[in-house]
Amino acid sequence: MVQEGKAVTSSSRFLEILRFGLFGAIGFGIGSYMFEGFFIYIVFLAGAIGGLALGLAMRDWKKAKYLALAGAVGYFIGFAVSSFGGFSDIVVRAKAYATFGAITGASLGFTFKDWKRVLILAVAGGIGFFIGALIYLFNISLKGPPYSESVSPFIIFIGLIGGLFLGLA
Repeated sequence: MVQEGKAVTSSSRFLEILRFGLFGAIGFGIGSYMFEGFFIYIVFLAGAIGGLALGLAMRDWKKAKYLALAGAVGYFIGFAVSSFGGFSDIVVRAKAYATFGAITGASLGFTFKDWKRVLILAVAGGIGFFIGALIYLFNISLKGPPYSESVSPFIIFIGLIGGLFLGLA
């Protein structure tokens, strides 16, 4: 396989995929940790940091700007939509985070102008944020007070796992 005049080996492809996964995990992890305040500007900023990290992994500054904007919009819309379902138990709350992740992934996918990429990133975001939410919710349920949802350091797992899945997609 040749890409831009360079031979691409399976090990270089693996490292590239790993870079995307790590950048996504770090970007969305930082964003999720900031997100715990639920202030509206933090929602935008959290998504922008995650999208920017994915763009930086691509080494494409123009794409990084678009992904930052798409991440901000996706996080905001995902937050708004997922907040309507109520949070009666762990599974319902994890499903809300899955919706949040799917909308964020789809928003990022639109920057590629490819419906297949929109679908792949929506599924990856939904699954990743669902798994991250389960880890987060399980940890806060074990800890009990004073680890309420609004002050839990475990919230970072949502973005770490969700961003990893988005980056690997």
